[in-house]
Amino acid sequence: AKLLSSPAKSSKYYGLRTLLSVKYLLDFAGDDKSFADSDGVTKMPGFKFIAKRDNFNIYENTNFVSMGFTYNYSISEKTATQYGKDYTELMLLKGMMLSDKDIIKYKNILPENKFSFYPRFDSDELTNDAAALRANTVTDFTRDNKGFSGKITLPKANLLFFSVPFESGWSATVDNKKVNIVIANKGFMAVPVPEGTHIVRFNYMTPGLYLGIYIFLGCLIIFLLYILICGLYRRDHKEGPNPNLGKQPFISGPPVKPLDDIETKLYLSEIGEQKQEKFNLPM
Repeated sequence: AKLLSSPAKSSKYYGLRTLLSVKYLLDFAGDDKSFADSDGVTKMPGFKFIAKRDNFNIYENTNFVSMGFTYNYSISEKTATQYGKDYTELMLLKGMMLSDKDIIKYKNILPENKFSFYPRFDSDELTNDAAALRANTVTDFTRDNKGFSGKITLPKANLLFFSVPFESGWSATVDNKKVNIVIANKGFMAVPVPEGTHIVRFNYMTPGLYLGIYIFLGCLIIFLLYILICGLYRRDHKEGPNPNLGKQPFISGPPVKPLDDIETKLYLSEIGEQKQEKFNLPM
């Protein structure tokens, strides 16, 4: 079951609480925006006060429908919206809204209702619609870190609706056999289920996760190969120490006699005279 807070800010579209399987409503009792008036009449039909906990009033939705249920009819988007947006969510309690293509595809298990008459939208009709949806609901509903599953027993084949938003990462199975996910009620999910008792399973995998893993592994392999090739190259082209390193270089010819002090002075004197002549310096 789901919880909904701040009811004073979102009490207009009360049919959504049934559609989205909201069982309890929390109303903060510490302000003047009470969910119920002094006579106990709530702002949304079908809710009753059951307890107060930690400065919150708790209300229960008497029109609650558990997660995972079937419809008796399908409706088109045109039919669902023909009475205005204020009644669209109530129309979604009377029929599962499908695309025109899916209405034709599943017409044998879920016939279309075009509502040639003007339907009722009062609180009593809300109770009747919720009761019709509770006729076939999922039991043993469980959730885990991969998705959710449940058990359903149907008197005939039908589309099983879950108020879980559709994303491309979802996949579904019925008795471990993969089935197509049908987009229903403008963005939620449904799956075809045959007559009898079955286990329905939804799994979620982040889109692109496997592709990202493969790319990472590929890059890792390329990097390791690069390191290996560089290591092999350095090993095959490794140069040993220079045997002549630190030794006096060999110069061919007769040994050079070291200059004594007098010869050194004469040599430097000649260099100085040459520089003076070159730059025309005065003596």
